Amino acid sequence: MQTWRRATEYGLHWVLQVLRAIDEDGLQHNSLEVGAHLMHRLHALKDKHDIIGDVRGKGLMVGVELVKDRATKVSQNLARNSKGGFED
Repeated sequence: MQTWRRATEYGLHWVLQVLRAIDEDGLQHNSLEVGAHLMHRLHALKDKHDIIGDVRGKGLMVGVELVKDRATKVSQNLARNSKGGFED
């Protein structure tokens, strides 16, 4: 039981170090700033290209939905065929 307790305390120490570094280096704020810029640029691409059905996310966790038809939101199949190209 003593080994388990030491491992937990050791792990907790490093978790706190990582959280401290995130705070001191302003990584969360940077992520929100860069993410906002990324979202702005992706929305501009969405307005320009019909293949982009939706763009969503927060910070740098971003999702881009690729579709065949934006109105019906039918997904774009990105599987490769045997010739190395994309299937329809």
